[in-house]
Amino acid sequence: MSRVLLVSDDRLLREEIHGTLAGEGYEVRCAPDGLRALAVLAEGPADLIIADWTTASREAVESLRRVRPERQGGKRA
Repeated sequence: MSRVLLVSDDRLLREEIHGTLAGEGYEVRCAPDGLRALAVLAEGPADLIIADWTTASREAVESLRRVRPERQGGKRA
């Protein structure tokens, strides 16, 4: 099963995307910001990170940039 991390400060958007992806069989974890996303990733890797960059704070963007593909075992798109 593919693991997806969804990062958005919009709770309703997170819930909608979570429901859609989970319904398609993905394991979905959510975080409201970049720092919490790093905490989620510390618990286990994600195959894909979806982030709402339009509302993300500078802190969130910089935090997620610290996630390295080799640490996640994947490739950067």
